[in-house]
Amino acid sequence: MATTQRPYTCYEAASRRQPRARKLWPVLMALGILMIAAIGIHSMEMEQLPAAVLARLYPIEYREQIQAAAETYSVDPYLVSAVARAESGFKADAESSAGARGVMQLMPETADWLVQREGYLGPEQPDLARAEDSIHLGTFYLAFLLERFGGDEDTALAAYNAGHGVVGRWITEAQAAGETAASDTAVGEIPFPETRRFVERVQHYRVLFRKGHPDAFAG
Repeated sequence: MATTQRPYTCYEAASRRQPRARKLWPVLMALGILMIAAIGIHSMEMEQLPAAVLARLYPIEYREQIQAAAETYSVDPYLVSAVARAESGFKADAESSAGARGVMQLMPETADWLVQREGYLGPEQPDLARAEDSIHLGTFYLAFLLERFGGDEDTALAAYNAGHGVVGRWITEAQAAGETAASDTAVGEIPFPETRRFVERVQHYRVLFRKGHPDAFAG
């Protein structure tokens, strides 16, 4: 005697579709990322993307090292992460044409100077090609610059890129002309185009990191 197959209920049909949906999700995510990379998106529009997409597009590497250094010197770990991304893309073996090295792209002479500063708690002979040492030194430098420039992040970032002596002279000249003060610096007022773009990139990456990885440095 022939039997008829019982039709699936809505719940059963949905249950049978779920495994396929789970398999398709990584593929769809990858396609979305490729489309974003292909067509390009304005930075402000990028910040509106879902957190899951941002997390895939902008991973944070060396989280433990960044958090340890950030806690040691009371610096926002997302700021440290953003500097690392802007400077080297988290590449420990990165080296610029000017000779800056490591994840945080420090010049060897800057590293030597930092090691001698009061308050430095890292290795006496850091290796800039070692991610942990580079991150520790770079975070200490950020802490120094933030204190040097009254907590103004944009000015501190400008100094990280152009040198605190250069930025200090620029601020002194601007103050003498009545144009600005260290605590009032705006990104648009930075007179060096490369440095201005660096500050904008760092702040942009920090926004993306915070949205894409809200719990990266929790605890």
